[in-house]
Amino acid sequence: MGNRVVDRVMQIHGGMGYTRESPIERWYREARLWRIYDGTDEIQRLIISRNLIKGNVKLGQFV
Repeated sequence: MGNRVVDRVMQIHGGMGYTRESPIERWYREARLWRIYDGTDEIQRLIISRNLIKGNVKLGQFV
């Protein structure tokens, strides 16, 4: 969600959002890091499916 918000702010500010004069540029860079910090979507799916197959967690356990 944070990535979507920062992307929308960047769209609203246009070219000024890319300049280092604005904090938006830093937020955009950090939002990209948040997305890949825990691994790609494929890796997350692999970890979740592995835990489900092993029986470590059950579907809906964390809902």
